[in-house]
Amino acid sequence: MADITLAEFDGQVWLIAGEDYLDGLLSNRLPEGKTIEIIPCAMRSDVHEMWLQNSPEAEADEANGISGMPWQIHPNIVARIKRAALGFVVQFSAWSALLDKDAERVIASAVAELREKPDVEVVVVCYDEPGTSAAVAAISDVRMQMVADRLITEQVAESRIRRERRDKSKATEGSTENRVDIMVGSP
Repeated sequence: MADITLAEFDGQVWLIAGEDYLDGLLSNRLPEGKTIEIIPCAMRSDVHEMWLQNSPEAEADEANGISGMPWQIHPNIVARIKRAALGFVVQFSAWSALLDKDAERVIASAVAELREKPDVEVVVVCYDEPGTSAAVAAISDVRMQMVADRLITEQVAESRIRRERRDKSKATEGSTENRVDIMVGSP
């Protein structure tokens, strides 16, 4: 079982287990190595049942006639968690190829992993619809180049970097809008 368990139903997510890590989860400062699992639920009552099973305090309260619900997690925090699960995802503003502070942090994390794995290739990937317009393809190319250039600036050998355009339908989970993935040692 993960250190933190979240239950998802109808686009909403609740903390089921791991309340000790709630502050770290919300502030994006979890201790190193802590794991997060998101479990999809078919009904809202499944969320409540999972919470009761994983929280001794909640079960005791319920037995004493005190009803409650687990902590609900803000959608932006859930989106951040899901992005992190995808690996190194550089998100851009619409029609922009500028690297903001979040993008710089993602790239720095990828560089740190690449330094630990000096023999692996890195693939910089963008996702487009088949038959995408020339303008959209051009902005995707510039975004990939910006990420690749930053990797090179951080001493990642250019020979290790490959750029690849993929069909949107082949993307891992998450939105492909305005996104470039950095895949370390991935096909």
